[in-house]
Amino acid sequence: MTKKILSAVLALSICAGFAGCANEIEYKSPEQLGGASSVSDDSTKPDDSSKTDDSSKTDDSSSAPDDSSSGTNDNPPVSNLTVRENDDKYFEKCAFVGEAICSGMGYVKDIEDEYIYTQNSAHVHDIADTSWTVDGVSRPLPDALYSADRKYIYIWVGPNDLTSYNPNSFAEKYEELVKKITYANPMAYVGIISVAPVSASYEQGLGGDTISDYNMRLAELVDKLDNNRIYFFNLITVLGDSNGHLKSEFDTGDGLHMTPSAYRKVAEYLLQNQIHPYLSDFEIDPDDSSATDSSSTDDSSAADDSSSEEASE
Repeated sequence: MTKKILSAVLALSICAGFAGCANEIEYKSPEQLGGASSVSDDSTKPDDSSKTDDSSKTDDSSSAPDDSSSGTNDNPPVSNLTVRENDDKYFEKCAFVGEAICSGMGYVKDIEDEYIYTQNSAHVHDIADTSWTVDGVSRPLPDALYSADRKYIYIWVGPNDLTSYNPNSFAEKYEELVKKITYANPMAYVGIISVAPVSASYEQGLGGDTISDYNMRLAELVDKLDNNRIYFFNLITVLGDSNGHLKSEFDTGDGLHMTPSAYRKVAEYLLQNQIHPYLSDFEIDPDDSSATDSSSTDDSSAADDSSSEEASE
């Protein structure tokens, strides 16, 4: 599962990098802040027309493959087929939820401020209770996300909350938040973004636990939920140094807050590691020209067959 691969990243091999696509993103300046890849299908099955008839078979039964030796189907179930090509308009379908640090995603021009649901005073235990006005009606966050009809919802909390929780209690509150959002948005895909790294000096003020301890619990939470629509993304791989602390070029000077370039790195990371929707989530447009062409082709072939039959009579 893709989820499992992303969770494995959390082994916190913090120097690892991700290879991605070459999509280009336009970004906001600080002043502005306020395809089809191949998937496994039946096309890989042998063509029946190429089979020899019974008369050409030899008496050597040992040369025939033993179909009974395998009880599995090499092709994955349809519900698990995913689209592997990255979407260059991916962020137009995303929403971001979190505390103050998440608001920096507003530096990315492709991400509309309207879909960044952050409040400076919000914490992991009460973010879901924050109110947002949609169509003139005040709604709690999960319902506001449903009204926004976002396919991908990223949650980014911490490190502000870490002084109030140990890793276990933090994960417990995080689980409550995730369940509230997924309950109201069952068709959305959820990305749990790891707690961002901080400088070594700042981390010392968090107590005996490290950022890695908290992120390990979040990765374990994703495995525990065992929901193929929930994924984990480890920011240490793009923002952290060899010790897992915030790289100096991304530090605004206080060891916690990050520069606009840091958020651009996060955006590139998410774009290069998109959550790919299941094929079952796609709807076929009844007005699709390709479907019409196919239908007309079938009709014409049927007409040809009919005329052939009449001629033979």
